[in-house]
Amino acid sequence: MNIGNHNVSGTSANPYIIAETASAHQGDMNRAILITQAAAAAGTDCVKYQIWSRDECVTCDHPDYEVLGSYEFSRDQWLRVMDHAHSLRVTIAADVDDVAATELAITGGAELLKIRTTNLSHHELLQAVAESGRPIVIATGASTMDEITRAVGALENYGAQDVILMHGFQAFPTKAVDTHLRSLGLLTKQFNNLVGYADHADGGSPLAYLLPAAALTAGACIIEKHITIDREKKTEDYESSLNGPEFKVMIEQLRQVWSALGDAEHDLNDAEHAYRKRYKKSIVAKCHITNGQVITADQISFKIGAELGFSADQLGSVIGNTAAQDITPDTVIQASMLQS
Repeated sequence: MNIGNHNVSGTSANPYIIAETASAHQGDMNRAILITQAAAAAGTDCVKYQIWSRDECVTCDHPDYEVLGSYEFSRDQWLRVMDHAHSLRVTIAADVDDVAATELAITGGAELLKIRTTNLSHHELLQAVAESGRPIVIATGASTMDEITRAVGALENYGAQDVILMHGFQAFPTKAVDTHLRSLGLLTKQFNNLVGYADHADGGSPLAYLLPAAALTAGACIIEKHITIDREKKTEDYESSLNGPEFKVMIEQLRQVWSALGDAEHDLNDAEHAYRKRYKKSIVAKCHITNGQVITADQISFKIGAELGFSADQLGSVIGNTAAQDITPDTVIQASMLQS
């Protein structure tokens, strides 16, 4: 599938990287712009924003009601932030929490829409997202297979074409033991959709780099990771975030791992041919073999030579054949040394 100008698949040139801003902006539009700049400088493919309305999202007695109000952006603020992302030529993704948020994200130019796990049964939202015509990410964390199946089915019924399943959930941070990367293979087998991994490992731990890399080996072709600009200050959503320079390192490492995955079936490359020449054993003369002599088993051995000759399983081409020249000990026997 295509997300913006990027082709995304298990065989694309690179994994697709999403920088998740979450609430790291803390309700400060200028801070959101700085985080967007950090994501662009790190080389991310996509920057993602969470667009929601506090009063549409939580009840007034929810413990986060007040803080969510302080972090909420107006429509105009979101459009200005997304306009800045466009100026940096970064693809925009958006977590959309309701129909109004979906319309705002589309107006702002979002090319990828994400449905949070909390909204898998929200059919009005599923329909609006599906009818947008954009690629869709479904967050599967902390959801049952039945819930995921119903959500995917609903999106398809509403006309969705490109649906990505994103494994992972936030536990501020999420422990390795709770990550279950093998679920990526199960999701691929169950749905035959592209799968991604939203990493929420401690941003100060090596796991913040190791788990996304491991996810690629488990079948993910999309990696989402939180980004901030001052993790050391323990600002909002810092737990699983990387600062911009660290995010850049992660991207570079993931691209190297992706390259290392290669193809399951492939022709031998130049490096492999060089390895064969240097380390594969060939049939060599164990003793002096004279011109015209019929070669016997006790006259040969198997060694690594300076060049390749007959392999060990080609004994029938050597034993019983007649030498066409004198062959000195430790010489790799070549076809030209034998009578045709």
